[in-house]
Amino acid sequence: NKKLIDDLTLNTAGEQYIWKTIVIDILIYVGLRFLQGSVGLLSNIQTYLWIDVAQFTTRKVSVDMFDHLLDLSLRFHINRKTGEILRAQKRGVASIVSILSSMLFQVAPTLADIGIAIAYFSVAFDRLFGIIVLVTMSLYIVATIILTDWRTTYRRRANQLENLMEAKAVDSLLNYETVKYYAAEAFESEQYAKAVDDYQEADKKSNATTYILTLVQNIIIQAGLLGGGLLCAYQVTQGQKTVGDFVLYLAYILQLYQPLNDFGSYYKTIQKALVDMEKMLDLMHEPLEIKDPPSAKLLEMEKGEIEFQNVSFAYDERIPILRNVSFRVPSGHTVAIVGPSGGGKSTILRLLLRFYDIQEGRILVDGVDVRDVKQYDLRSKIGVVPQDTVLFNNSIRYNIRYSKTDASDKEVEAAATAAQIHEKILGFPDGYETKVGERGLRLSGGEKQRVAIARTLLKNPQIVLLDEATSALDTSTERHIQKSLQQMTANRTTLIIAHRLSTIVHADQILVIKQGKVVEQGSHDELMQSENGVYFKLWNKQLKDRLKIKSRIKRGSRTPSVRSRKSNRRSNGAASDSITIRVEEDVTPQRMSSLTIPMNESVVGKNGAPQRMRVEDDMTPQRMSSLPIPMNESAVGENGAPQRMRVEDDMTPQR
Repeated sequence: NKKLIDDLTLNTAGEQYIWKTIVIDILIYVGLRFLQGSVGLLSNIQTYLWIDVAQFTTRKVSVDMFDHLLDLSLRFHINRKTGEILRAQKRGVASIVSILSSMLFQVAPTLADIGIAIAYFSVAFDRLFGIIVLVTMSLYIVATIILTDWRTTYRRRANQLENLMEAKAVDSLLNYETVKYYAAEAFESEQYAKAVDDYQEADKKSNATTYILTLVQNIIIQAGLLGGGLLCAYQVTQGQKTVGDFVLYLAYILQLYQPLNDFGSYYKTIQKALVDMEKMLDLMHEPLEIKDPPSAKLLEMEKGEIEFQNVSFAYDERIPILRNVSFRVPSGHTVAIVGPSGGGKSTILRLLLRFYDIQEGRILVDGVDVRDVKQYDLRSKIGVVPQDTVLFNNSIRYNIRYSKTDASDKEVEAAATAAQIHEKILGFPDGYETKVGERGLRLSGGEKQRVAIARTLLKNPQIVLLDEATSALDTSTERHIQKSLQQMTANRTTLIIAHRLSTIVHADQILVIKQGKVVEQGSHDELMQSENGVYFKLWNKQLKDRLKIKSRIKRGSRTPSVRSRKSNRRSNGAASDSITIRVEEDVTPQRMSSLTIPMNESVVGKNGAPQRMRVEDDMTPQRMSSLPIPMNESAVGENGAPQRMRVEDDMTPQR
């Protein structure tokens, strides 16, 4: 610029020489402008080359962060909000790319420009110009750093409230059904609106500090421009500098002040990125609670035998969950764990899968401590049907195939057939490609449970863990599923957590857990011998609850009746003093309605058909103890008193 202006203003040479010089100056100027600037060739090349760097950084950090989150313990994820974690990850990854870009292409070039400008003005003009530039730049940088640090507190607070706002939205949407159950839409909307208001208030304060910072920066820049401009103009009037020198100074300073002015934005961007990155760095530095030791090996499972040796565990040291628990599950055997809620049944499964490390004792699989093998390998050999099945927001086929990603479609459908859900899936418009919705909300509880069972059947593991596997199923479907589960668990080591005791009577051994201790163990028949035992009482309670589960079929009839078919034919034999009734193990009020009571021929008729007893749906052992069985006189005696059947209060199917 200086040379071009001087050539135009100082006509000391011939016209032809001046024109040629001016043309060359203009071409050089245009060429340099084409190369530089935000839309120049060099800037575009830089942007293109940066794409690969940014994508590599994003992928590397995102995947490493995701892997680290998966490696963190179950305890960590239970105590954290998913929305908050995902927000921190997303913001943190973007911040790293932003910092790298700002440092390489903005901050470093700006600092280089400042150094070159100070040196150039000190040499080409005089030291006074260099001092003006140095003071201006120094004041600008110091003010930027101080004020940016001050506003960081407000930015950090805004980020925290934004995380809470995001977490609140995610929590409400994940619990959509619960919100609808309690008609709590207005409450949730009010809570979310409050979270938004809190964030906006903090963000407003953060933005206000930004405006203050920008104002101070602008004052410093304009003061430096004013001082240098006046000095240069004075020297031009004194003949010490040319007009080209004046234009050069203004152009250079303005060109320098633009990136310097942006330097405040760069620093604010970096500072904001550092704040945004704090949460992600905290997550990255979150220690792994469950670690594989350096000597961890693969689990060479042959038998699939499980053994707990004096295991004690507590989520909180003040509240013990398991106390000196010991038991053994031989290879190919089925062991059920029952007991009151909160006794530690599900905790046993979590410890076997090594979601937590125990405080005392040992857990062995084929004689190897689970802490001495790789977690991945241990869990890959165990199949689990959880109590609360959560599905991926994908197709049914994807969710079943999840346990064996290389399974063929035929294998998937065979597993679904065994789990009694194949026909149901085919009834959906999209069949196996039906999307189940977030957390599987588009499927019923029973359908989700059967998908989980199919997933485990497809995996075909050596050890099977069933945690209330049929809790969400109706009685008819449960009966079919139980057959499938028994086929699946045949010759496999199986550990069952059960609340419904009728589903585990076939178990080789039953452990009764109460208050973290094994208080009883044995087979179903053995445990039923102890009338004062926990298992015996649980069984009778559930039997009574099942008999009470439905209202009476015949409304208005308050007395249960036993219907008989009378015969006019008198018996030549003596009347029977008692009646023997056999009750099946899986008895229900509906099945009891067809129980047969063998009686003598005079009562049942010539064809010998047995008398049938009908029991109402609300039948209980107490009510059954006083049921009259009307019979003809020859059967009951000359006094005509009806035969009576007595059922003890502690009646069980065996008894």
